[in-house]
Parts: sequence; structure tokens; C-alpha cells
Amino acid sequence: DPNLFVTVGRDHTVWWEYSEALGAINIKAAGEYQTFFKARYVVSLLHNRQGDLVTGDSNGNVYVWGGGGNLITNYIKHAHEGPVFSLCLYRGWLLTGGRDSALRCWQWGRNMDRVSELRLPVTEGAPRCIRAHRGAEVDRLIVGTTANSMLDCPLCPEPGLAPLEGVAFCDVPITQGHYDQLQSLSL
Repeated sequence: DPNLFVTVGRDHTVWWEYSEALGAINIKAAGEYQTFFKARYVVSLLHNRQGDLVTGDSNGNVYVWGGGGNLITNYIKHAHEGPVFSLCLYRGWLLTGGRDSALRCWQWGRNMDRVSELRLPVTEGAPRCIRAHRGAEVDRLIVGTTANSMLDCPLCPEPGLAPLEGVAFCDVPITQGHYDQLQSLSL
């Protein structure tokens, strides 16, 4: 629904609805955590094509809010040690980046099994933002770091293998020590 949007932050995940006729924005629903551990801060989010909202929180958890609703339908408990800074969907896989300096690949589905992992070099900090980029020859993962650098690595081109399987970062960063704090990137 093009009139719905979500805001997240400290102690809230809220669905809003824009009424063009009234020129108003109203709360539609708040996130219902039920028996799940409530997020103190929600620090990352994305939507998939099916309308699911995926959030990463300061406790290291990932929650899937199914079908545009405000109920958790799937989750990854302790996906990272510390906050989940970034989320990225790539060809049926969920990629996450956390303060623990790890990029992790999860098979999207009922079990959300972790399949592979790639660690950032110690000098580059943690992955603050990640984006998959479709290349002419091979797809690449672009990573913005907490040390204000941008790194890239090829994604595994083999069908059936996880995108982070057997890959490594390029020897030379795209940038190192960016101008100021690198918060996000878009491709």
C-alpha cells in the first residue's frame, strides 16, 4: 500500500497511514512483540517484495513482520553480538552487518539458517551499511564501515551457493577514512 510507511527508533516500531483526502497522517499500528524480546532501539529496516518488514535491533536480533502486519512471523535471535547495523536482501538471501564486525548470510525461509560469514579487517571497524550492486560480470557487495571507509567484495556467482561463500574483500578499499561519519549508502 503506497499510503503506508514505518518509523523505527527507541522503543518503537510504528506503522503509519497517509490519508490524501484528509491530508493527515495517522497511526495504523504499533509493533506487537508478544513473547519476543522487545527491541530497545531498532537501528535498521527494509521491506521485501512480499511486503514483509525486516528490522535489526540493538540487542542483535532480526525480526520479520509478515505481510505488512505488526506481528512478528519470523526471527533470528542473536544474529550479531551487539546492534544489527544493516540489512540487505540479495537473491533470496538476507545479509546482515553488525557491530561485531561480521557480515552474515542467512537463507531466507522458515528456519533462517546462517550459511556463511565474512569478517571485516580489524582496521576498518564494523559494517554500518551494506548494499548489493549488480555488475556487468559479477555482482558486488559495497560496505560502508564505522571507520568511515568503503569496501567491496565480489558476491559468489555460483548458483545454489550463498553470496558470501568463498569470497574476500578486495585488497584496496574504495575509500579509507571518508570525509566524515559514513551513515548509509544507496545504489
